[in-house]
Amino acid sequence: MVTDSTGTPVKGYALVGADAENTSTAERITWTADQPIAQVASIPGTNGCQASTTTGLGTTTVSCTGTGPTQAGDTWGTEIVQAVGATTFSQTLYENVGREAVAFAIQTSKLTLNKVVSGRVRGSDSFDLSVTSPEGTTVGSATTGSAATATTGTLTVLPRANGSSYVLGEAASAGSSLASYSQSWSCTNATTGSTTTLPSGPGTVKAVSPLPGDDISCTVTNSPLPADLGIVKMVSPSPVRQGDPVTYTLVVTNHGQGDSSGYTVTDQVPAQITNLQTTTPGCTLAGSNLSCAGGLLPAGQSATITVTGVATGPIGYVTNTATLTGNQPDPNPTNNSSGNTVEIVDVPVLPIGLAAGVVGLSGLGFGLRRRNRHSAS
Repeated sequence: MVTDSTGTPVKGYALVGADAENTSTAERITWTADQPIAQVASIPGTNGCQASTTTGLGTTTVSCTGTGPTQAGDTWGTEIVQAVGATTFSQTLYENVGREAVAFAIQTSKLTLNKVVSGRVRGSDSFDLSVTSPEGTTVGSATTGSAATATTGTLTVLPRANGSSYVLGEAASAGSSLASYSQSWSCTNATTGSTTTLPSGPGTVKAVSPLPGDDISCTVTNSPLPADLGIVKMVSPSPVRQGDPVTYTLVVTNHGQGDSSGYTVTDQVPAQITNLQTTTPGCTLAGSNLSCAGGLLPAGQSATITVTGVATGPIGYVTNTATLTGNQPDPNPTNNSSGNTVEIVDVPVLPIGLAAGVVGLSGLGFGLRRRNRHSAS
């Protein structure tokens, strides 16, 4: 009886038998088991136990008769048979002269879980791998740390006759997050002809039920979710009187599904705006050139950049454009730049208004006061 680490009996492995010596004419091997016996493979040869001389496959008793006689240059073949989940398995040898031998083995399966990190939102992001048995025992694990790959290595596992699955999974290491990543699974089976269904697609957890003899390798690839960064530039006031202060406000927003690992903003402020200053962290001014380096920007959040200056003039309309570049590929580059225009004027800007009987006429240099007449009492 085969048990797992907790002592629970498990089935699904295969007991395997094969000819281990020259089985010639009038010699034979008989296999018996408490489960049906099937062919694993047939090694061809001019003599020996051949597929053509094997009977009873699919039952609990299988026999194979040898062929011969031996000639110079002959090769010897054999049948290899298995009984999945058997608790009894015997091989009986019938020999006529000389010696006879058989080989015996337990056929298990192999599982390998690999990780590929195609990019990181945070440089410290780390991911854990695990392979868990149907009984809940961890049979293999690995951690990427700061590396781009990780693997559990090849794990020898016992298949389950009832179809129970091994669970392949990934999780974020402490201090990391999977929320900013997509997952893509791909699996291969090196065993030709296997009918095992292999997992694929997205998700953090997959299940697989290996058959005896399977050699399954699965890879889960993490890719950062797209971060659609956009920028909007505003200026205030406009119009602005020559010699008065002016403020530029640049708002960077992450419209995407995933967090942005960072970005840069550049803007060449027009020469008509002087005495430039910014207190925004990560931003510097070299003459009229603004350069900002932003850090992590989670999905749905915004960051604000502020630049102040003086509208020195000359008078007229002044336009400039800010440009945004994200660290990650941007699925919508149309919102990665934003321009704005400010009008510089050389006279006071007074609104036209009517209040308390006073009419102000903008730009005409005079005002009219309305005086109410009252009748004598």
